[in-house]
Amino acid sequence: MTENDDLDWATVLQELKGIAQNVTSRFPAWIRSETDDIVNDAAIKLWRLGIERPSKKLSYIMLRQAAIDRWRARRRLRPLSGAEVVDQRGLESADVERRADLWKQLQLSLGTISEEERQLLTRFYLERVDIKQLAEEAGVKYSAMAVRLHRIKRRLRDHVFRSDV
Repeated sequence: MTENDDLDWATVLQELKGIAQNVTSRFPAWIRSETDDIVNDAAIKLWRLGIERPSKKLSYIMLRQAAIDRWRARRRLRPLSGAEVVDQRGLESADVERRADLWKQLQLSLGTISEEERQLLTRFYLERVDIKQLAEEAGVKYSAMAVRLHRIKRRLRDHVFRSDV
C-alpha cells in the first residue's frame, strides 16, 4: 500500500463519515453513538470488494446496511432470564413463561428437520445469503428455493404450535 493509497482511503473515510450522519439520523439514538463503528464496517466492506472510490449512492447503501446489521444484531433473540425479559419489555410472568416455552419448543423442532434444511435456514437468516444465490448453488430456480424455504418455515411453525398444545 502506498502513501497515495492511504490518502485515498482517508478521503473515503471522511466522505463516509459525512454521509453517515444522514444515514444514522433515521435510526434509534444508540445507533448514532456507534457511527464510527458503522463507518469502519462500511469501509471494510468496500475495501474487501475492491472499491476504491465509491459513489455517494453506494456509500449511502453500504452505510445504511452496516447500520441495519448493527440494529439487527442488537435485536436478535437470545435466551434471557425471566427478570431480564420483564425489565426490558414490561411483560407479565405468564408472557415470560410462554415465550420461554416457545423458545424451548423451537429448539426441539429444529431437531426434526434435516441438516441440509438447517443449513439453508442458517445461511438465509444468519448469514443473510439471498434466495437467488442459494438457488444458484443448489441448481434450482429462484421460485423453487423460495418455496422450499417457506415449506421448511411452515413445518417448523406447525411443529412448534402443534407440540405446544
